[in-house]
Amino acid sequence: MPKFTDYLDQYPHILPSEARGPALFKPAKDDGSFFQKFLALQANPQAAIMQKMYFPERLKQFMALSGGQ
Repeated sequence: MPKFTDYLDQYPHILPSEARGPALFKPAKDDGSFFQKFLALQANPQAAIMQKMYFPERLKQFMALSGGQ
């Protein structure tokens, strides 16, 4: 659970006594996008790694021939 000190950079003018209720510290609205990413990773966990990695063209061709991609 986040502490008041975690929000000092974002709200430098606020005092601990003024931070009452969930109205100030609402989580970011994601409209289910995090859940969609979770479901996509459940279906294909290697997709996240494959998107971030750089492969030379010859290695991509070799992987395509060997069925690795």
